[in-house]
Formats: sequence, structure tokens, C-alpha cells
Amino acid sequence: MHVDALETEIQDQVDVARAALLQARAEHDDYLADIHQSQLDALLRTADDHGLRVQTAPEVIDLTVVVRERSAS
Repeated sequence: MHVDALETEIQDQVDVARAALLQARAEHDDYLADIHQSQLDALLRTADDHGLRVQTAPEVIDLTVVVRERSAS
């Protein structure tokens, strides 16, 4: 497989894993979130091991959850 094709495939898998992780977190499914986080970590390690460049999105924190939790206290 050509390096560009491999890089594209890894990037696609990273995007899917990241979306699944965010969805699991949004649904408060810690077990599924852990699975998707592990998958994402493995993909990023694989990319790094092979010198591939993948885009990593910054972590987004939903502050509305913090506000709701504080107001419920």
C-alpha cells in the first residue's frame, strides 16, 4: 500500500474513532468511551510508529454540563 493511501486510511479510521468516542461521551457511556479511546490511542500510536501525519482535533469540553451539575447541587 502506498504511504499516502495508508495515511488516508489511518486518518479516516481516526476520524471515525474520534466521532464514536464523542458520541459515547455525549451518551455518558463510559464503557464504550473507554473502548473508543483505546482504539483512537492505538491508531495514533500506529501512525506515529510509521511516521504518518494525522490530524488530531483538540479536546472539546462541554461547559454546559459543568453548569448543569453545579446548579443541581
